Amino acid sequence: MRTKVTPQRLNQALLTGINWLPHLLVLQGMWLLYSLPLITSTTASRALIETLTELRNDGLEASSKARFQQAFHQQWTTRKGQDRLLSLFFLLLLADSFIFSRLQHPLFRSLVTR
Repeated sequence: MRTKVTPQRLNQALLTGINWLPHLLVLQGMWLLYSLPLITSTTASRALIETLTELRNDGLEASSKARFQQAFHQQWTTRKGQDRLLSLFFLLLLADSFIFSRLQHPLFRSLVTR
């Protein structure tokens, strides 16, 4: 049995999505800017998740940019070494993937394509 979606619920969901859109665009730009130095990409991702969780729980009244910056600086000071190590690990995985994709040996092709 299918439940009917009332036009009022549909309109409310559409308005909620429209209200979230500017916040998501700001957060996407902030994440991109803060993760450009690849060593901070893990910290930027943690800050993005924390900011989205806060916005979802507390509402959209506060500035997304200020919340992201605050979360990033908090994450950076508390988990600096851990995030640097994790970012370095992912950077090495990216480099390995790039190197293996350039090699012509069949063994390396099977490692990359699986």
